[in-house]
Amino acid sequence: MLVNAMSKADMSFNDGFESLIENGFLETNINMETSFYEQSETSTLWGLFINAGYLTITDENEFEEYRIEIPNQEVVKEFKLLVSKYLNVSDTFLLKLANSLLKEQPREFLKTYQDILLIPSYYDYKSENSYHMFFLSLCIYMQSTHEPLSNRESGDGRPDIILKSRTSRFASFVIEFKYDKGSENVDKLAEVALNQIDKERYGVDLSGRIIHIGIGVHGKKAGIKWVVV
Repeated sequence: MLVNAMSKADMSFNDGFESLIENGFLETNINMETSFYEQSETSTLWGLFINAGYLTITDENEFEEYRIEIPNQEVVKEFKLLVSKYLNVSDTFLLKLANSLLKEQPREFLKTYQDILLIPSYYDYKSENSYHMFFLSLCIYMQSTHEPLSNRESGDGRPDIILKSRTSRFASFVIEFKYDKGSENVDKLAEVALNQIDKERYGVDLSGRIIHIGIGVHGKKAGIKWVVV
């Protein structure tokens, strides 16, 4: 039910969903009295999440907005499955992709991502922001080890995604995307993305081991440039 409802969501919900995963909470309007299928709005969709037990209300502000959060680690596990169903990608693939980052295995990372792109039922992404949404969703699989930072100012601009390690055991990652409908040279696109990370000094405030990743995408083809700094 939730997956079907998410597929009908508008940009307002998608923005909120990104913020929820990035920050661990979201302040938004909620309608739990009306069914989403009777009134398809962002507020009723969040109400559906709460009624299903995936989110909990922890506070209310003076603007009649509610603070909602994923309540515990058990629900995080369910949220991972929800995200995988929404993306039409198996939980196994997403876990494998996350682990290839944690283990610092660029070839395995690219191979797994390329395999995902070739899945016939894979969500049809058509813009650079859509690829960014996919990787932000992946962040929930690394929630226990990394703090995801999306489109926040860092250095001289706003990188697509920063995965800030919560412990010295793992590296932090700065990820930038380049998507081009007209260019099939995904390696060149990845190089452009990587150069942008350096030029704009993304992640300059990070400490410890840091890995810069440029990702170039054209349709179902992908290329990466991976540099330890």
